[in-house]
Amino acid sequence: MEKLCAIWLAEAFGAGSRISPLLCEYYDSFETIYNVDSEELAMISGITETHIKKLEDKNLVRAKEIAEECTALGIDIVTIFDNAYPENLKNIPCPPILLYVKGKLPTDKNIPSIAIVGSRRPSNYGAKMAEKFAEDLGRRGFMVVSGMARGIDTSAHKGAIRAEALTVAVLGCGVDVLYPPENGAIKDLIEHNGAVISEFAPGTSPLPTHFPVRNRIVSGMSNAVLVVEGKASSGSAITANVAKDQGREVFCLPGNVDNPLSAVS
Repeated sequence: MEKLCAIWLAEAFGAGSRISPLLCEYYDSFETIYNVDSEELAMISGITETHIKKLEDKNLVRAKEIAEECTALGIDIVTIFDNAYPENLKNIPCPPILLYVKGKLPTDKNIPSIAIVGSRRPSNYGAKMAEKFAEDLGRRGFMVVSGMARGIDTSAHKGAIRAEALTVAVLGCGVDVLYPPENGAIKDLIEHNGAVISEFAPGTSPLPTHFPVRNRIVSGMSNAVLVVEGKASSGSAITANVAKDQGREVFCLPGNVDNPLSAVS
């Protein structure tokens, strides 16, 4: 019942919601949140009538469908109340209340981790450096976190895999959805060397609006972020700014000053 209630709450308010984690600060289980009455909810600062109306809908049909799909596809559901939930992620603003996981999250809570992000259309130099840094850091015991997108993300995962290091891919779609479509082989390797995770339920398409929401998890999973090439308006820039807001260290690979991909640096 606890997992069903977690899915119910996640679906009620959607990814990136501030309401779901707020309720998790007040209560110690999703079943408790599911059963709390409207009068008590109205006493919580930040909870509006609109929120209460959503919480009054106790229909679990969609939650059961998602849970059954996860079982069929071998997807684990890790909630913010579970021991397996990443410790770094708990402390960010609006943490995801649950993660859908293919593979295995690290059991060692003290393992250092770095996010490596950058352009989807990097230079040869950028792709090479992302792979090199990921491999070198992986050999030194770091977990490498990225988003499995084309370009720098894919290079970072490849470097970590070459080092036989832990690597985690955070998706802006369901973990059962292959995006980009050419990354099937690397996705399998990531699941073997770590985990592919998402805040979005199985079957969710990779919509453009999902990626800024996803980026807070990429940086939130990590102790630091390394940006390897990115335009000023890129997702890499968004991740760097979110990381700073989360209190993470941000590093940038130096690039040619006349290259637009060096803007984030």
